[in-house]
Amino acid sequence: SWQLYYPPFAAAVNAGVAGVMCSYNKIGSWASCSNADRLLDLKSTMGFRGFVQSDWWAADNFSFSHGLDQDMPGNDGNMDEEELVYEDDETVAEAAKRVLASITHLGLEKST
Repeated sequence: SWQLYYPPFAAAVNAGVAGVMCSYNKIGSWASCSNADRLLDLKSTMGFRGFVQSDWWAADNFSFSHGLDQDMPGNDGNMDEEELVYEDDETVAEAAKRVLASITHLGLEKST
């Protein structure tokens, strides 16, 4: 599957895409939004510097350490204070940095 799916993602990363969305599909036995191997491949192997956002309610077993940077719609309990205490501060800060850097890069902080 690497040979089939890698080239389009590599092309998007090389073109400077600011964000990608994982969806409801599974890769092996893991939901794509919780698949640490694939999301970290995207960031480490491919050099993706943008952020990874889930499709609405697509994140099961949400974790910043799995490589997901933003959970949508955000009111599903995955990012409640009770859940965030289990996350490493550096990992949460890295996720926030990726999202905010994309907003700044695209000039969205200036839009209304």
